[in-house]
Amino acid sequence: MSNGLLVLASAWRYRKELLLPTVLLPVLMAGYTLSQPPSYTATALLQVDTARNKSPLLQEIDRPGHGEALNRILHGESLLQDTAHDAGMRLDPRRVRLTVVNDKLIQIAYTSPQEMGLEGVVDALASNFIYEVLAPERLRIEQRLTATAQKLNGLKTKLNSPEAVTAQAADVARLRL
Repeated sequence: MSNGLLVLASAWRYRKELLLPTVLLPVLMAGYTLSQPPSYTATALLQVDTARNKSPLLQEIDRPGHGEALNRILHGESLLQDTAHDAGMRLDPRRVRLTVVNDKLIQIAYTSPQEMGLEGVVDALASNFIYEVLAPERLRIEQRLTATAQKLNGLKTKLNSPEAVTAQAADVARLRL
């Protein structure tokens, strides 16, 4: 017998073992794939400028624990409600994902069975996330502005007092002489 006939005889003998992986499994996988609903994912990549940022959470985002803290912020009820309001649709918190790519990049992803409006949802999610993460720094700046405004008002009051006006008039009179 020639080699070709030996191969065919062996193939015929093991036809069930050969048929299963080469024909039946790809057909089953194609059927499974077609039976699943479509899934779309939109992502936003956020770059963190650690040099300009004062938030300790964002200074070293790749440290252990920081990613979990950022994830808790992203999955916060108020942030998801604000995002749902901004996007005009209901959000499923299980479909929101945050990944710390490296010490300067954060990736936010949202997966949905609908493609429509997915980019808007991720944009609103990223914007609200940034707003929440920077809230302590923004509060500190607002407190400084308030303190500065109070000092300015105090100086204005002192300058507009009768004693200050009299002192200014005396200074002007001395300058004319």
